[in-house]
Amino acid sequence: PQVGDELIQYIRNYQGVVACGRFNNNKMILNGELVKTLVIEKDIANMGNLLLDNDNLKSKKNGSENMAYVGYSYRNEYKTGIQFNYYEENEKSSCEIAGYLKKGASWPLKGKLFGGVSDIDSYNLDNTIVVITPNYEYFDNIGGMPDTPYYIADDEAVADKLKMDIVEWAAERNLGVSVINEAEEIANEKELRNITADSSFSAEVLLFLLALISMSSAAIVSCILNRQHMGIMVACGVSKRSIMAINYMENVFVVLIPEIIIWLICQKNIFGKVFMNNISELDMIKYGDWFSHCVAVPIMYLAELVIVTVIAGIVPMFIISRMKVAEVIKPVD
Repeated sequence: PQVGDELIQYIRNYQGVVACGRFNNNKMILNGELVKTLVIEKDIANMGNLLLDNDNLKSKKNGSENMAYVGYSYRNEYKTGIQFNYYEENEKSSCEIAGYLKKGASWPLKGKLFGGVSDIDSYNLDNTIVVITPNYEYFDNIGGMPDTPYYIADDEAVADKLKMDIVEWAAERNLGVSVINEAEEIANEKELRNITADSSFSAEVLLFLLALISMSSAAIVSCILNRQHMGIMVACGVSKRSIMAINYMENVFVVLIPEIIIWLICQKNIFGKVFMNNISELDMIKYGDWFSHCVAVPIMYLAELVIVTVIAGIVPMFIISRMKVAEVIKPVD
């Protein structure tokens, strides 16, 4: 047996290991169409977010052990019960379509849990056919090279001890190995993407504060410089409420509208779409981005609307109301 197979067997027999297996991404031609595929060893089928229940994972139809689940986008193209060979001339790779994945089903990228993606759909399986098999060797596409095993331990102490034992096992055979605890990676990434650590969100907060300062200064200076015009409008019967509305709309168009446009551009760059209307499509890491940009920022903008109303409308009129008519309509030196 290959060294990779020996390592996998060593991990599987280790006390405290709940599951151990491999997976690979590939493409195949089905019904004349090139489709993306994901082959998962059955023992680790619960590692991702396939949105399948245990009955689906245990089911066998017509004696086939290799169950295929069709991505949401293909749900109307392939019917359950259809059998096909994953590799055309290999009957051992025969699969049967057992069901459909729900929208938003996802699976981590091999060796690229973080930092290797460009948009939200990189983990998404909507356009993928997933094969779950107990016979992974029939679907191996790595050309005889040792594959990357993934394992699940029942507690942290077992995981830490096994990590050390794997390194020792490899050293005895003059092999180099790297053992990565993805649970720790996820925890660290969630901490980095915390709303308080989100540099993009922090920049938006800073811009928000700068916008408030600039609006305050602009509103007060504009009020002083244009007090003659405002005084004439008041003398001609224009209500103070109308003058407040003019100042308010001026500041909204100058400051708030550009902010909203920039926010929408950020949405497009981060999530691949302007509006996120279905958060079930998100993985748990992207959820932090969604909360900061789609919940916290709009609340901040609502607060800004209230503050703009006070600064751009009420404050100028308060200044004018404290001045005499002669002072208001007197030309500015």
